[in-house]
Amino acid sequence: MSELQNLKSKVYVEPSTDANRPYIIDLIKLRVADAKTLSEDELLHGEGSVIAADICGAIAWNSADEGVTHDNWLNNQSEPTLYEIMDISGKLDADASDKDSWQQLFSVSDTLR
Repeated sequence: MSELQNLKSKVYVEPSTDANRPYIIDLIKLRVADAKTLSEDELLHGEGSVIAADICGAIAWNSADEGVTHDNWLNNQSEPTLYEIMDISGKLDADASDKDSWQQLFSVSDTLR
């Protein structure tokens, strides 16, 4: 099992609790590292959108209001940095060609602890 698959198996579980946080952060850091290795063309017009979808999805799953059993641990007030990353990666999932948003994602993800 690849490192990404292993992390996904720990992120996409029910119930979603704050015990998922380290795995979400590890997934974000892994995918951001992957993004940084891509050529600009591949980042903006290829694999970048898949990476953005992985990041956004991991956070969204754990913050979903419906459908996922969770204890409301991940919300805008308790985890503003993760919410900011979800917002940025959601925009990039829809349009990965925004260089400034990639730089913002890289910068904000570097602050995760």
